[in-house]
Amino acid sequence: MIIRLKSISYESFMKGLPWIMLFVGILFILVGVFAFDKADAKAPFFLITIGQAVLVSGVFSVLLKSLQFMNIFREELAKVVYGDDFFNILNDDFKKDLWVKITSSIHSEKFPKLSKYLHQSIIEQYLPANKEHYYENYRRVSRIKWHDESKNIIHAQEQIEMSIIPSDISKEIRYKFKYTSDLGDESVKTRQELERLIINNISYKEKLKENVYEDEQGKRKIRYEYDIPLKGETEYKVCRVINKYFSLEVDPYSRYFSETFIHGSSVKVTVIPSNLNVQFLSSGTLEDYIDRGVLKGSNEQDDRRQIDKEYLGLLFPKQGYVLYYYRV
Repeated sequence: MIIRLKSISYESFMKGLPWIMLFVGILFILVGVFAFDKADAKAPFFLITIGQAVLVSGVFSVLLKSLQFMNIFREELAKVVYGDDFFNILNDDFKKDLWVKITSSIHSEKFPKLSKYLHQSIIEQYLPANKEHYYENYRRVSRIKWHDESKNIIHAQEQIEMSIIPSDISKEIRYKFKYTSDLGDESVKTRQELERLIINNISYKEKLKENVYEDEQGKRKIRYEYDIPLKGETEYKVCRVINKYFSLEVDPYSRYFSETFIHGSSVKVTVIPSNLNVQFLSSGTLEDYIDRGVLKGSNEQDDRRQIDKEYLGLLFPKQGYVLYYYRV
């Protein structure tokens, strides 16, 4: 009978060497203790000493291999835990719980009583978990003039250009607009006229609705709004032109806040009459709008009636700016 021995590679031998050393070390110690006459002390002492050295080396090698394995395992586990594929399979509730634990560890020593409010507000307001779209390159250009100077009523023509970017083209999104102002009496009634609303070359001009109501303090208000469903496109290019007529005595403020995120925002306002002025106020933003370069008029008075500003960062929902008009 012929016995064929399987060849052992160098790599396999090196992987098994620590265990071989453990076995040889223990064998030497056992032979040194039990295989020699107690009267002969030199031979067993020599074998036991060699066995202890080999055993210690074997134990050290096994521990070293274990540490190397643990390090490799830790690195591979980190790749899984911190990889995108792992986070994509987690449900939203688990992600929120994980977010709370991570952020709590960052500021656990500061304002512990505020922690739960911070987590909830950041998740609801500053993370796009419940948003289905955002606005890209939101540009507003306004020209201001008198409509009826004797009654302090001004006419503001505003043109908006932007892109709506949906998170999923298979889901329906809602493009909403709402403008609310004090109504005033009939002689100075606030009103808006939608001159143009084009979305991807389709007109939606008839969508603007007007609603007159009383607020909690009994003050008469007027609201203009539309709510347009959109679906199936990767981008919606919007162009809107609105003519606003309002009284400086009733409501001299124009407020602009978004209901979703805006990446890239600018506003350009030109006030034509020399006896009318405008002031720009950032509202709720993390940074201030910056001047892109004041539109130069013929003198300092003209310069103060020109606004050209830009927001370089990301605008969050309910952030924006206010324009205040006043007579000079």
